[in-house]
Amino acid sequence: MNSEKGNNIYELFLNQPILQVQEYKLRTVEGNDRFDILDIYINRRIEIYDRFPLLDNIDQVDQFIKILKEKNENKERVDWVIEVGGKAIGLIAIHSISVLDSRCEIGYILNQEYTNRGIMSKIVEFIIDYLFDQVKIHKIEAIVNTQNEASIKLCKKLGFLEEGIKKDYWFDNEKEKYISVYIFSIINNKKISLC
Repeated sequence: MNSEKGNNIYELFLNQPILQVQEYKLRTVEGNDRFDILDIYINRRIEIYDRFPLLDNIDQVDQFIKILKEKNENKERVDWVIEVGGKAIGLIAIHSISVLDSRCEIGYILNQEYTNRGIMSKIVEFIIDYLFDQVKIHKIEAIVNTQNEASIKLCKKLGFLEEGIKKDYWFDNEKEKYISVYIFSIINNKKISLC
């Protein structure tokens, strides 16, 4: 059932598609991704990706996958594995979803071995187009650590506008300090039928 705004968010929860972006397959997260996901999180740069969970062992990854599935069932988020050559090299998700306002937040992480190749630019651009054209989302937001230069550059490259800074928005448990973030957003300027 569509919302009053004409978006297809509920359909996305019911029938999450497998998407193809050149050689990259975007699909649901599965239990057999556990070792690849552990590799993604163990090799991340903690000072930049401080809001991602600390996953140091397979039990934590299994719990993380379980939580992602529960949040999907509760219509709180949609997660895709980024797969190439049978290996999960990253994750991309929409969360903080408002069906009424036709808005969501996007988040992403890529295995450090695959960064600086333009992969995430392709994937995020594709997901933006998919969310605007197929799901009929009106607004996509990205909340980015002010120190994450790669993600800031990516957002600007793809047409996100900086809405401002939220001071001391995230608490970093490891460093025991608050972190400020940029709020970026991009709006779907295509006319959406309200019928």
